[in-house]
Order: sequence, then structure tokens, then C-alpha cells
Amino acid sequence: MEKFIPVVVIKELSETDKILTALKKSGIMCAEITFRTACAAEAIEYAVKNYPDMEIGAGTVINAEQCEAALAAGATFIVSP
Repeated sequence: MEKFIPVVVIKELSETDKILTALKKSGIMCAEITFRTACAAEAIEYAVKNYPDMEIGAGTVINAEQCEAALAAGATFIVSP
């Protein structure tokens, strides 16, 4: 696991590439995508598929349904407040 785990809020799926590419260029190979937006599960699924060398997790997971959705999307870790 990385020393740093950036908390990423993706408001639109189209932002995913820009954010994850910037992280990779900075040498950060993981991201915690928060469940504060409607496209969180979709963004996690996209990230896992298109950035297989990165560790992608879900954050701000506040109930079992979100946890199940994040795991189904391929999240490798869950963060809950």
C-alpha cells in the first residue's frame, strides 16, 4: 500500500482520466474515490478497468449498500467515517 492515499471526488465520470493520470505522473499509484457523488461506483469500475496498475478504493462509505456496490465495482479497499 502507498504512503499517501489521495481522497478523490469525481463529480462526472469524464474527470476520472484527468485525475488518475495526474496522480500516476506524480508517482501516486492509488486513489480513494469517495461515495459522495452519484457516479462513484461507475468511476471506481472505470478506474479499476482502465488503471489496473493502480490501487482503487472507495471512501465515505456509510452503509452496507454502498460497500457492496464499491466491492462489485472492483474496489480493493473501503474507507468509512
